Amino acid sequence: MGDLIDIMAVITTLFGLATTIGFGVGQINSGLTHVFGIPNSLFYQVLIIVGVTLAATISAFSGVNKGVQMLSKLNVRVASAIFILVLILGPTTFIFKSYIQNIGSYLVHFIDMSTWTESLQGTDWQKTRTIMYWGWWISWSPFVGTFIARISRGRTVKEFILCVLILPALVTFLWFSAFGGTTMRDILLGDTAMIAAVNDNISTALYVFFDKFPLAMVLKVLGVILICSFIITSADSGAIVVDSITSGGKLKTPKYQRVIWAVATGIIAAVLMYGGGLNALQTVVTISGLPFAILLIMMCFSLYRGMNEDYEKSERKEKLLEKKSYRKNILDLVNKEREAKNLKKIDPESEPKKKPNITDI
Repeated sequence: MGDLIDIMAVITTLFGLATTIGFGVGQINSGLTHVFGIPNSLFYQVLIIVGVTLAATISAFSGVNKGVQMLSKLNVRVASAIFILVLILGPTTFIFKSYIQNIGSYLVHFIDMSTWTESLQGTDWQKTRTIMYWGWWISWSPFVGTFIARISRGRTVKEFILCVLILPALVTFLWFSAFGGTTMRDILLGDTAMIAAVNDNISTALYVFFDKFPLAMVLKVLGVILICSFIITSADSGAIVVDSITSGGKLKTPKYQRVIWAVATGIIAAVLMYGGGLNALQTVVTISGLPFAILLIMMCFSLYRGMNEDYEKSERKEKLLEKKSYRKNILDLVNKEREAKNLKKIDPESEPKKKPNITDI
């Protein structure tokens, strides 16, 4: 059963990463078209995939503490620069006001949105959007969960929930409030350029959005750099995790294995782009991701049981330590009394050790 789960995790991760590369390559090509006038075609997209795969291979070969760490820091710095520029050059007050309102709206409508099935509308928006994105995110869960667990070693559960779940979600809300909120404000004011861009070619939407700002060219260049670094970081970290899964959980594996998985991810992305483009990517990620959702539910129960067992074990250890501490305090009092009567002290180390009960283990 364990081997089957590992195989499913590897397949799901590879297709999830390939889909990410495919979507990202379309945005990179659109950015290069806007900035440098490079044609937006399948040929150039395949060339970009080759370049991304090569960079990801080099990064994966160098390891987590070198290439992956360097690219991760680059991601944060470039994303922060873009956000600050949009915040300063855009409707700053509106962004912060909408941020608070969006969080409140999300909390109020969470159950309603989570159980909405489009049953009364008779459209297929949820199938092509919501379900596809669910499948995409689920396909990332094996490698993202494993990777975060690896770099979070030594942290408490409280620290993990705060730093991995809550804070990133709040930052994501702020990011969407800046970009999505600004776009919705423009649409309400009569500017429909973003609507036309999404309907024409969704990969151009980011750069059409940047056209509204004074430093449009700078933002577009930073946007291309950010997408490239994000995709490369995803591909190299994914290759490292897949390599670890296929090696039985080992952290130190031959470097050529990481190269194989990084190259395999790029090949899958190129084949899917050549075979069907965006529709092929959406179909594959949905098919590969949704079956893994069943395993995720099973993993939730396993995690709950595992944490309960760890808690019970820590409680037993704490009681054992309390018992030893209590015994030491009693011996200290007895030894003080014996010392007052000029009697020999009792040495705890010299006393015969009692066999531990099964409940003490």
